[in-house]
Amino acid sequence: MNPAESCTTIPKEDPKTVPPALSKLVEFFGQRLASEPFGRDLSVSAGLLPAGGSLPEGAVCVDVAEGCRAWARLSSLRPECWPAGALAALARGWGEAYASNEREILLMEELAVDWESLQALYDLSADLQSALRPQEMLKRILGRAISNEPALRAVLLVVRDGVLGPRAMQNLDFCADLDPAVGLIGQCVSEQRSLVLQGHDQIAAAGTPNEPWNGSTSLALVPITTAARGLFGLIAVWRYDGAPGFNSYFVRLLEALGQQAALIVESDRLNRTLLESERLRQEIFIGSLIQQLLLIGAPPAASVRLEVANLALPSQTVDGDFIDMFAHPDGTLDVLIGDVMGKGIPAALLGAATKTHILRALAEKSLELSSGETPSPEDIINCASDAIGTDLVTLERFVTLCYARVDPTARRLTLVDCGHPSTLHYCAQTGEVVPLRGDGLPFGVLPGERYIQIEAALEPGDMLLLYSDGVTEAKNPQKELYGEERLTATLRICSHLSAAGLLSEIRNRVMEFCGDEPLGDDFTCLALKIRPDHAEPAGEVTILSSYSDLEKMRHWASSTLEGDAASELGDEIKLGLTEVIVNVIRHGYHEEPGHPIQIRAEHDAKSLVFYVEDWAGEWAMASIPEPIFTGEQDGGFGVFIVRSIFEDVILNRSEDGRNILRLSKSRKK
Repeated sequence: MNPAESCTTIPKEDPKTVPPALSKLVEFFGQRLASEPFGRDLSVSAGLLPAGGSLPEGAVCVDVAEGCRAWARLSSLRPECWPAGALAALARGWGEAYASNEREILLMEELAVDWESLQALYDLSADLQSALRPQEMLKRILGRAISNEPALRAVLLVVRDGVLGPRAMQNLDFCADLDPAVGLIGQCVSEQRSLVLQGHDQIAAAGTPNEPWNGSTSLALVPITTAARGLFGLIAVWRYDGAPGFNSYFVRLLEALGQQAALIVESDRLNRTLLESERLRQEIFIGSLIQQLLLIGAPPAASVRLEVANLALPSQTVDGDFIDMFAHPDGTLDVLIGDVMGKGIPAALLGAATKTHILRALAEKSLELSSGETPSPEDIINCASDAIGTDLVTLERFVTLCYARVDPTARRLTLVDCGHPSTLHYCAQTGEVVPLRGDGLPFGVLPGERYIQIEAALEPGDMLLLYSDGVTEAKNPQKELYGEERLTATLRICSHLSAAGLLSEIRNRVMEFCGDEPLGDDFTCLALKIRPDHAEPAGEVTILSSYSDLEKMRHWASSTLEGDAASELGDEIKLGLTEVIVNVIRHGYHEEPGHPIQIRAEHDAKSLVFYVEDWAGEWAMASIPEPIFTGEQDGGFGVFIVRSIFEDVILNRSEDGRNILRLSKSRKK
């Protein structure tokens, strides 16, 4: 007879109800008895130690499982040979051996589970590289979770719009959304820890009727959280067969798989976001091209009496700003600028439709008149308003616009304002800027609105600035508006520039004001400048601070001099400009390449005028010493040549830090 069988006892309860952990303890002590020569002289008894209970005399207490303690006691058939202290010491030694053995078993089991988790993650990572669809990958994750027990049911729930919805499942068909704040899910989410429940009654008592695991006998719930989104979702695994519940190792495997599922879903979401962003970027790009082609008209060819320039900077979205210009046979020029309420493609389409109706109105009214006559701006606008106004009211949209006619020969401006920002008129004789504004409402506000034109006299040197509210409503980081007052000041200060130069300066100043703040609306401007009588079309060129660009400057200068280019005067002018540019490069930019230098020509019948602009900081040609012809001093000869060629050499510095050198010379008769 085996000594362990004859000398070990367990509690008198039904063996079927004896906890496995206690049976393991008794079995271990029995094996010790069988291996010792004195084992036949001893017997062991054991039992569970209730909370607050006391140990039997001579017994040793052993932790046999988490939250479970047992006692074991040795008895001798010959007490005279085995004092109580010796038996207690022997039992204690065997108890420590049992605890050490259990720790070793637990460690091996933990390593096995860790290895299984790592293997699962490795396999899933390899699957990720096989370009499987995210849904297939999530199903594989759940399949891995139940791979050892195919009868298990599993579902991956992901947070969507405040509820938990099924994203993948195994061995069930479930499509309902679950509230993350109630039932077992609510407990799992609020406590941010995994839950393991055993027994139908325990699961039913804590759950809700619509949970898919109702009626199960074992359940594991594992919450999934990420640093970016907080609660991401939840993995649930359950069974109905009454088999033992899920242990902590299985829960750890589910937690690892849950993180892998979160990685897949987040990667899929980011990929979809990237694709959507790229689609929107393409739409904005195409919309911007449409806007430039259909809504922003090109300025007419240079005129002897009139300069025209326009500037259109799209904001981050496609908007409804539009510009157009129509030259008439009598030399007058009609300019149109407008802005549709709203943004995006619909606004751009309405802008194109408005332009089309205005062009049609111009054609219809022209046909009604005698040959050579041009319909008035107010007739054109009233005809277009009658055609599109009702449609705009139906669409609950409106369009602000300004239609202006410039007659450079009669020096007269005729303007119809339809609720648009004021047209700014710089008067060269007084140096004042006068805002021109009518009383008309925007298109689409009131059907049948009648528009009346206003007029203003123009003089040589006058400038007109038409713009959209995207210019005056540009904001800086402090949310301050650029405003009409700043725009008016810019026009007054920069009135000496060409029409294109003025728009460039407005752009630079507004962008400097905005800083890092993006444009919230389209930035659209149109500038006109009345040239002096017999003035020639202005020209300009930009070169870089490199001596190799001097030839480009000389070639440009020849084109502006026209008939004088090959004359002695032309040679002098090109020599003088060359010396100026060399001094800017040497003394202004200190021969650092890549800096801009802008040269502009504004000639009339009596004189040749050049402007040379640079951004080289404060330096003055006057600071360069006069040359000493004895050879005792180098330098100064270039400035001497410039002053000898040009009659006026005036250097000014603008508010924005530009050096502006004005050079003028009378034409030779």
